[in-house]
Amino acid sequence: MAALYTFGLKRGVGLETISAFFTHLRLTTPGGCAPSAWRGVMDVLAAAMLQTTEAWERDGVAAGEMREILGAVDAPFLQRRLLVCIDRVSGSLGFEEVAEHRTSETWYALVEPRLATLGTEVVSLVSDRAKALIKLAETGLGCLSIPDVFHLIHALVKSYSVAILGRLRQARQALRHAQERFHMCQVSDPSGAEAQQAPAVVEASAAQVQHWGTVDSASRQHLEKVSLLLHPWRLCDSTRQTSHAVERQVHAEIEAIEV
Repeated sequence: MAALYTFGLKRGVGLETISAFFTHLRLTTPGGCAPSAWRGVMDVLAAAMLQTTEAWERDGVAAGEMREILGAVDAPFLQRRLLVCIDRVSGSLGFEEVAEHRTSETWYALVEPRLATLGTEVVSLVSDRAKALIKLAETGLGCLSIPDVFHLIHALVKSYSVAILGRLRQARQALRHAQERFHMCQVSDPSGAEAQQAPAVVEASAAQVQHWGTVDSASRQHLEKVSLLLHPWRLCDSTRQTSHAVERQVHAEIEAIEV
């Protein structure tokens, strides 16, 4: 059940692959191995999960345990377009519905009944800068609209990483060329002036490779820190961060990247 849940339901691994996995674990005797057999088990497991979720939801609403939602919305397109809403604190899926349109009215028609069922409200809504989603937050739900960080991170990557990787690639090419010249000089004229200077050229080229490799590694670490700092709550203790605190930390990290 754990393997079917983790790989099949959560990750979408095919049943043929899962069946082969069970075969390697020698579980064919107690559980069978045909993908068709596991498909039936998956259907039962999925239905049981939905029933359990609905029961827990009813119990939570009846006990008054529902909290305000810090939501996030997106419209991924797999086989069909889906409108998805989650609570960012708990990771709970608010809804996942197939829809032909993604206007603010379509979004609101899905969000409002769920909020009424749960007896709660949305405090903030993270999304891209689509006008329909901004309108959903500010006009429909009357909450704060927060931009996601993808576009900021993408801009930083374009500004810094491309240039850094270009320098690193050039340094590696220069090192390879210096090493080739060194070996050629050792064969053709080991006592010549060029052969005497070649080791220093190789050493300098290797130092450049190490330098730009260190810069690339530091840049990646800074980008990771920026992506983590932009959460509306601290990941270490789940306390909310003020916008001023986040802005101060992000500016400090960006200045570190520039240095």
